[in-house]
Amino acid sequence: MTEIYTEFIHHASHELAKLLLAKLPEEQLEQVQYTDAEAKAILTLVGKEAMRVVLTTLADRVTEEAKQEGFTVERRPSIRVDVVFGAIEIESPYLWRKGLGCRPVKERLGVEHATRTPAVERALTDFGAEESFAQAAERFAEHYGFEIGASTLGRVVTEVATEAEEYLAAKLQEAEAEYAKPVAVRRGAAELLVEMDGCEIRTVTCQTLRDEKTQAICQRVRHLEWREVRVGLAGRLGSAKRTFVARLGSYPEVCRELFAASIMEGLSPVTKVIGVADGGAGLREELAVHFPHLQFILDQPHLVSHLYETGEDLAYTSSKRAQWVTKKLAQVSAGEVKKVLRELRLKEKSCARAGRLRGYLDRFRDAVFYDKFQAAGYPIGSGEIESAHRYIPQKRLKIAGASWKPETINKMLALRVMRANGWWSEFWQQRQAKVLAA
Repeated sequence: MTEIYTEFIHHASHELAKLLLAKLPEEQLEQVQYTDAEAKAILTLVGKEAMRVVLTTLADRVTEEAKQEGFTVERRPSIRVDVVFGAIEIESPYLWRKGLGCRPVKERLGVEHATRTPAVERALTDFGAEESFAQAAERFAEHYGFEIGASTLGRVVTEVATEAEEYLAAKLQEAEAEYAKPVAVRRGAAELLVEMDGCEIRTVTCQTLRDEKTQAICQRVRHLEWREVRVGLAGRLGSAKRTFVARLGSYPEVCRELFAASIMEGLSPVTKVIGVADGGAGLREELAVHFPHLQFILDQPHLVSHLYETGEDLAYTSSKRAQWVTKKLAQVSAGEVKKVLRELRLKEKSCARAGRLRGYLDRFRDAVFYDKFQAAGYPIGSGEIESAHRYIPQKRLKIAGASWKPETINKMLALRVMRANGWWSEFWQQRQAKVLAA
């Protein structure tokens, strides 16, 4: 708070306190616990009226300036402006001069009907990035005391999300430039952890069918499809800090973003990267493209799942299947992968699933030495990134009944990633700086 307001705050706060104390019954002093809500309501009304006076004063000023330039007021329509204290109305005169019209409130102040201040847009986005637009509109009305429709809130959030996507792209691109610095200048971390996993989000696309002869619309069709959103994280071993990326995109696209996020966490050309993920086709290979010093670790629960499926196809009883899985897992964890592969080869003639497991295990034969990895302090499961799915994409994009246009998903993910990475305030500060610089 700047010093210019210090004296006013001191005086106004004492005057408000006197009013609140005067209203407090002596026999019910415990009601003081409710006084803060009343103070907030009063200060909200004060702020709303102050903003109305500020905007009206400036509107009168720019209108007078236009009149001095030879313009004459033709009409004085009222417009609504949403400020953080509520909706206010001010006049926005239309002026005319020799075939030329002007609206100085719009053209010189940048204020037109249904303008929402950046503080309001931030609040709307804050709610809309966390829950459905309908629920967000209800929460906004509850906390700010005036209503903005769900559809309007949705448009604001989508517009801000587009800017958020651009912000993230620029931030990641800026990080990549750090990687080119010589190791002598920027050695970075000795070891770094990266994880990646995917989850399904329901998408919707609309198609309009027309009659071949008349081209008249005969049917509108909605296509629902589950598509994979991939989430990645990077961070130093032993640290709770993580930098996340999330995208509806291919492995190369997401790994490129994960590479940039890793640079923010200390990746350099000499950093050893511990990559934990499942056996998705092409994932390990794409990670190796971006991280030359990669030690890939196959997510242990995925291997266990494959082992159980094979044990079931081998017709083992429940207890025998559990014993077999435990034994095979212990063997591969201890480095006896070749021994397990030989056993599976003998079984694959009578059990096709054993052959598939053999191929799977052979592909990851250097990524399942779990005893060795644990001794080195490395994680052997991707539970951390699976947990991140719940609070980054799923909390907002996988709510009941939600379907998303594919082109909207990455924009909403940008808001979620900014929040998870602690970049929320920085984004709004940069956004304000751009507006003021324009």
